[in-house]
Amino acid sequence: MEIVIDQINKSYGKQTILENISLTIPAGSIMGILGISGAGKSTLLRCINGLEQSQSGSIRIGTQALEKLTEKQLREMKKKIGMIFQGNSLIEQKTIYKNVALPLECSGYSKEAIKERVEELLAEVGIADKAHMKPRQLSGGQKQRAAIARALTMNPEVLLCDEATSALDPNITNGILELLLKLNHKMGLTIVVVTHQMEVVKKICDRVAILQKGKIVEEDTVQQVFLNNSEVLQTITGEQQTDFGELKANHCLVKIVTHLEEDLLAMLRQAGVAAPHLLKATTEQFKEETLTTLIVSVPKEDIEKLLTLAEQGHFICQEVKGRE
Repeated sequence: MEIVIDQINKSYGKQTILENISLTIPAGSIMGILGISGAGKSTLLRCINGLEQSQSGSIRIGTQALEKLTEKQLREMKKKIGMIFQGNSLIEQKTIYKNVALPLECSGYSKEAIKERVEELLAEVGIADKAHMKPRQLSGGQKQRAAIARALTMNPEVLLCDEATSALDPNITNGILELLLKLNHKMGLTIVVVTHQMEVVKKICDRVAILQKGKIVEEDTVQQVFLNNSEVLQTITGEQQTDFGELKANHCLVKIVTHLEEDLLAMLRQAGVAAPHLLKATTEQFKEETLTTLIVSVPKEDIEKLLTLAEQGHFICQEVKGRE
């Protein structure tokens, strides 16, 4: 389902939490909402799922505007929206089977239908063998898989993830992200991922919106936001200053981001850049492509040749040190 957010505003008393937020999330896509703690990310998510109402503006999910729905209609709409949290919110006294079954039991499904659905979902998320265990017997990643299964019981078309992997170690996080990607592809789910982790956004999101002090300050494809490398993004990732390393006399240090598979240094030499020297290279895998960031030392007299190649679209030149 498509989600269209149109100029919503939300405040608590005199404190503005969200200001003129407009965002379109295409059906079947994975959208990242990125920002530091207190930026308004979780409040935006709660407005999307109807847990909170904005003071003005509109949120449309599919063909229905939330603010125009009756209480009964809103309850029905919420069945189409699953949600998972940083804390998995599982009931410790109940087995994993009972936790996943709970929404179905509350909706009056038969025992046979519940059994079929719960077993299907536990198998889908990879914890079929944990059905009769209690949450305390599971790892953090297994608990999140159970929470995802529970969020899917009512066959939602939208899945909202509020810092769902921030308490997990990198290996477990990767497993959860791969599961979300699989569910997105298999079920056509529209997924909204709220996070302060750029690595999460890189791995699974199609687009990302950066939230700062309740405002969207940047929104684009994940790759383009990464290439833009704005000050806001640098603040979130903690990379306000690039560690270029030692600057040689009469040389410039250049931070380059490239899609190219061929030898970048060979390209620079062919363009007349004398003795380019690679100091550092970092390759990052995005959802659908790979980008490589390089720190290259070049003579000052050749920097214009390098920048000309950048202007021609061969690569992105993000920073230059020692040009003046």
